[in-house]
Amino acid sequence: VLCWEEDYSMWLTLGVIFTLFYGVGFFTLCAVANWKAPSASHDIPRFTMFFRFLLFRFRTDRWYWGTVLMTRSLCMSLVPIVGSNNGNLQLLLFTMTLGTFLPAQCYVMPWKTALLNYADSITMLVLLYVVG
Repeated sequence: VLCWEEDYSMWLTLGVIFTLFYGVGFFTLCAVANWKAPSASHDIPRFTMFFRFLLFRFRTDRWYWGTVLMTRSLCMSLVPIVGSNNGNLQLLLFTMTLGTFLPAQCYVMPWKTALLNYADSITMLVLLYVVG
């Protein structure tokens, strides 16, 4: 399919619908579930089973970090889309994303073990060093 030809508008419409439904919808579902996790985990017995992927990796007092991690991943994946024709802008956005989430991760230390916290921090530092 070539841009702006007869089939383009149909595929563009489908792409926007599926992106909104799956991308934004899933992110919103996870954010709401993470927000309600403290009370829902006590009230709804199967809640922690349904959202285990979002909650089990982090300390119990850092239950919200799943949404932060998803936001970081979303920002990192949008870098090539936003600055698709400008390499300098991509480097800037990538550096800003890591530079924002690295101090937060070092301050909060959300992972269950210290080794995972250090591994995540060192990985982001190495990425910043390589990019910068």
